[in-house]
Amino acid sequence: MNLYSPSRLSTAPASCPIEDRFVLTVGDTQFNAAAPKLTDRVSLTGWLYTTAQFTAANLVRSESRRKQRETDAMKANSAVESSPDLWTAVAPDLDEAMMELSESERDAVLLRFFEKRSAQEIGVRLQQ
Repeated sequence: MNLYSPSRLSTAPASCPIEDRFVLTVGDTQFNAAAPKLTDRVSLTGWLYTTAQFTAANLVRSESRRKQRETDAMKANSAVESSPDLWTAVAPDLDEAMMELSESERDAVLLRFFEKRSAQEIGVRLQQ
């Protein structure tokens, strides 16, 4: 049986957003891992079909979850960026917390978040 035949790829659902090379690579990886257990199977084609279905379903599910996480993150970022009321409510608490810090701690926070300095730059600056 030719493991690189077009029928090998035809078992993946049409909605699966992957390239043929990926299916071949995953199929080879799973085939190589399972080969010792396949000696008593009646149909290698049945195993390939089932493996392709599971692999494609897992990939589609992973892609869907990734897109949902990205959407949720974008919504969270836009909610924070576009809500001046939130900053108005939080500002007094932040000011109070900043005043409770020591001068060097306050400088570190200001350098990091207002001047976008790295931790290394902050360390060098505060040692002077």
